[in-house]
Amino acid sequence: MSALKVVRKDRAGEDPLRAALASKLEAARAARQAADNQTQAVSRAKTVIYKLQQKITTAESDIKDARAAYAADIASATADDTEPPASSGVRSAKRILEDLNEEFEAAVSAHAALKTELPLWQQAAVAAEVAAHQVVSQILEVHARRLVETAREIQRRFLPVKQALIQLVNNDTRAPFSDFLAGERSQKPLETVRAEAMNVIQTRQWVDIQADNPWRIAREQLLADPYAEVNFAALSDAQ
Repeated sequence: MSALKVVRKDRAGEDPLRAALASKLEAARAARQAADNQTQAVSRAKTVIYKLQQKITTAESDIKDARAAYAADIASATADDTEPPASSGVRSAKRILEDLNEEFEAAVSAHAALKTELPLWQQAAVAAEVAAHQVVSQILEVHARRLVETAREIQRRFLPVKQALIQLVNNDTRAPFSDFLAGERSQKPLETVRAEAMNVIQTRQWVDIQADNPWRIAREQLLADPYAEVNFAALSDAQ
């Protein structure tokens, strides 16, 4: 079970750090949204370029078709000894292609500009997120200092117990018999409790490995709600 307890706090009495965290989180969300918008703009600009390329290919094909049709009209008029057509669709097709090429160049420039600016937006988003986490760390620093003091007291009180427990497990409780077997027989009443001591040590190690990370949980809670109050009461109760 986690050592973290999260309690709602009266926002009317907010402290400066909580207010700063709320502000930093809002700034981080805005910066991330701006970076996402820029990323989407780059993607849209790339799509515009792709579509213009398709239109240019079609326009080039239209010019070829217009030239072929105009040549056929001239050939037909010559064969019939009539006046050839005064104009063809080639000129208008060329104008369309010129316009598309201008649009294409503008789209490429726009895409390049957006792509160049994208890292700046992304860096700003990361910086804003770091700033928010720094305030979270400031809030958690108070709890960290308290836990250090608690750990020192626990260590002071538990160290003799730990040493005695390890000596028990290591069979350092032997009676001073020069005969080894005699010493072993004298230890028999302690065999059961020695096994229990080993189980305590192994269980403690397993709990240490399996325990949730209260700092990660506290950070997640504060990022979700800057006014969530963290309380490492379960750790303090260990005294």
